[in-house]
Amino acid sequence: MSSMRSCSVRLLGLSIGALSDGIRACIRLTILVMLLLESELLRIIKENGVVLSFNTQEIVETVACFVSGAAFFAAGVHLSYVNIAPQQARTKARNDFAKERLRKKYRK
Repeated sequence: MSSMRSCSVRLLGLSIGALSDGIRACIRLTILVMLLLESELLRIIKENGVVLSFNTQEIVETVACFVSGAAFFAAGVHLSYVNIAPQQARTKARNDFAKERLRKKYRK
């Protein structure tokens, strides 16, 4: 599974090490769900001998749903990156304040 996960992440053009923990978890969960759905679909096809046939309208609807989902995912990633700088600045300011306060308190 890990090779499949890393392969899928590489296909997306992402370096999983550079992402935040929340995004990493979201990617892992998405890949896991995709793998589970794929295995369940294959099981159903093997048991029932179902041959799936799609007409043009169904293919267009499927592609539209996929593209809109990818757009929502991309928007979430963008907002995550946009909002991380202010959060890091607040954390750094809080840490600096705590360090300075401890220095003043214990240097006496």
